[in-house]
Amino acid sequence: MKLPVATDPDDRTWQDYANCLGVDPDLFFPERGASTREAKEVCRGCIVRAQCLEYALVHSEKFGIWGGMSERERYEIKTEYDVLTTLRAAGHDVHALGVRDELLPIRLAVEQWRPHVVFNLLEDFFGLREFDHHVVSYLELLRVPYTGCNPRGLVLSRDKALSKKILTYHRIAVPRFD
Repeated sequence: MKLPVATDPDDRTWQDYANCLGVDPDLFFPERGASTREAKEVCRGCIVRAQCLEYALVHSEKFGIWGGMSERERYEIKTEYDVLTTLRAAGHDVHALGVRDELLPIRLAVEQWRPHVVFNLLEDFFGLREFDHHVVSYLELLRVPYTGCNPRGLVLSRDKALSKKILTYHRIAVPRFD
């Protein structure tokens, strides 16, 4: 079976192949706090799941289960999606790498892809925001250029008292801090 490839963001021909075709739409728009498990189960084996998710991201769908993801789950990946699609639209060769709790995938990706620059969207490492600077330090050790703040800046920005002292020294008004 050949699936349609949507070039127009409003193209919905993929819906003709969706597992949810004919399923009660209320299942995909549960009341606040209700379970989404059944809807996600319908999406799990769907051959157009990716197209459905992309449609929801492009159109900023705020409600319901789309592509097997809830509003909250889509919100969490929206920035990454926007950056990837924008860089690709600008003609860049983009590879996404999900990093959770290991540095080895970073080293292997750098060796395999040989990036000109790493667009750093990392917000935490090992589930902790305080560890993000370690990943940036690792990129520096690998001598790979990256976007965003250097490790020292990431550490300093988390120290509210020190940040306020630095800003005050440079005569930038900040609220009083005790």
